[in-house]
Amino acid sequence: MKGIHYLDGRRLARAITAGMLQLQNSREELDRINVFPVADGDTGLNMAHTAQAVILALAESPSRSAGEVAQSAARGALYGARGNSGVILAQFLHGLAEAWEDKARLDTRDVALGLKAAAESARNGLSNPREGTILSVMSAVGIGALDVSPEGELTALLSAAREAADDAVQKTPEQLEVLRRAGVVDAGGAGLAQLLGGIEQLVRTGRGAEAGEFAGAARALAGTAHAHDLGEESEFRYCTECMISGQDLTPAGIREEIQPLGDSIVVAGGARIVRLHIHTDRPHEVFAVAQEHGEVSSEKADDMHVQFALLNGSRVPIGCDSGADIPAELVRDLRITTAPLRIHLGEQGYLDELGLPADWLWRAMEDHGERAQTATPPRGDMERVMGFLAGHFPESVWITLAGAVSGTADVSRSVASEMTGGKVRVVDSVNVSIGHGLIVQHAAEWARQGAGADEIIAALPPLLEAARTFGVIEDLSHGVRGGRISPRIKQLSDLLKVDALLGIGRNGTVKACGVQRRSGDRVKRFARYVLKRFPNGQPLRIAVAHANRPESGQRLHELLVDNVPDLVSSYVTELGAVVSAHAGPGALLAAAIPALPLKPFVRSPFSQER
Repeated sequence: MKGIHYLDGRRLARAITAGMLQLQNSREELDRINVFPVADGDTGLNMAHTAQAVILALAESPSRSAGEVAQSAARGALYGARGNSGVILAQFLHGLAEAWEDKARLDTRDVALGLKAAAESARNGLSNPREGTILSVMSAVGIGALDVSPEGELTALLSAAREAADDAVQKTPEQLEVLRRAGVVDAGGAGLAQLLGGIEQLVRTGRGAEAGEFAGAARALAGTAHAHDLGEESEFRYCTECMISGQDLTPAGIREEIQPLGDSIVVAGGARIVRLHIHTDRPHEVFAVAQEHGEVSSEKADDMHVQFALLNGSRVPIGCDSGADIPAELVRDLRITTAPLRIHLGEQGYLDELGLPADWLWRAMEDHGERAQTATPPRGDMERVMGFLAGHFPESVWITLAGAVSGTADVSRSVASEMTGGKVRVVDSVNVSIGHGLIVQHAAEWARQGAGADEIIAALPPLLEAARTFGVIEDLSHGVRGGRISPRIKQLSDLLKVDALLGIGRNGTVKACGVQRRSGDRVKRFARYVLKRFPNGQPLRIAVAHANRPESGQRLHELLVDNVPDLVSSYVTELGAVVSAHAGPGALLAAAIPALPLKPFVRSPFSQER
């Protein structure tokens, strides 16, 4: 493409694809220097995921119109954007698409004006624009492009844009103190420079980026340590995003509505599609605002505090799905990575826990009679979480909800096998709820003691075998509707006026294991039942969960704690939405596992190194 003076749809698609491939090739280095806005080591991953969405969208766009190709790229970016930099990049592409909307071909002046408009569009998408970030690089690119003669070749303009980007990236540590202290440039800005470098190289030489190429800005001032070692933890806990589809959407108005809920706010898109990004402690309120404007999809809420802690001292991360019902403070203390399951109330879907607080669930079920249903998590949710682990750690252990009652285990195994190259090792807990959570907690304690993945996996079978989980259910109708409890059990329970006692079988299935009278002290009666069946003669970890019955949950916890002679740890928590959908309001669960010591692991001399 030497000496060209215009870009039609096909040329533009090739150029953008080349830039996105160069951006993807830069992923690891961008992750390494990621400091701002949060040192969570995933800027490269997020921008690469956004780039992949653009590449796929362009592959499906046969148009010869440059304007239509730009629209396809922007639409792909909006649907696939991840993270702060990914959503800003999506808004940048949206600005290009608006500037080139009616253009079949782009000359040098069109490209220059489009870059300037795109930089302004990206800046307008943020509630609190900061210099020293990708925004500064975008602005420099727009100004640099306008300095080139409009009659000149496109290669001259793109070279000027790339040089302006490289220079602006070099200056980011002078503009942002956290970058200067860490000795790095801004990762998002460096990613944009790589994207422009890939475009310029294709237009100038006809050759796209080769795997592993990484020239210019990202290595400059990169330092020798991982940047996140010197970064800061976010004030807010959850990196929260979603898509909104509707009519006459107003990104500026939506941005203003969520302003009080957090920071790092980016709202990208236009009148029909919006991508929302925010760091917040209240994801459910963000999603509720979004639902007022249109159909919400692609919700996610990643725990940045756990990510930050993992990147600053963990050897072997432990992960699980949200069905483990582990208290949030314990998740953070033990650096447990979680993937949210999904739950539906009526026609509306929610993220477990973060998108649907317990009080909202109980109000819907008890006050309005709505039926809650669970769903296997979308593969993309698991790919995002496991991708983060595989991108930063040579080995991780993922402990799933019992495969006998949920498809989550199959999704986890599939993603770990196909996407992580064996770095994430999957184990079925053969348990549910707090029983699952106690197993995850114990594995995380082993990891904190320095155990490797092989040691942890070798030590888990006796723990899984000894774990005990029991529940007493007030209303079996929820479990019958969900297919987890036989209708016959409910009929007998109603006929005899007794509460069903349920337990987890050896294969992870829910089974009926007894009844107790509904009259009298139900909590004390249930406590006596489970104490007789908890493991004997060894130190125990125990947990209690309640479904909207905090007083009963606390009392059950006290009765168990007072009667377990060698107690290592205990907690009481609210039953999560996933199990509550089947157990219903009023359910009580109790679980125990032996606090087994970690035995020395000896690798067989005949085994191969991983």
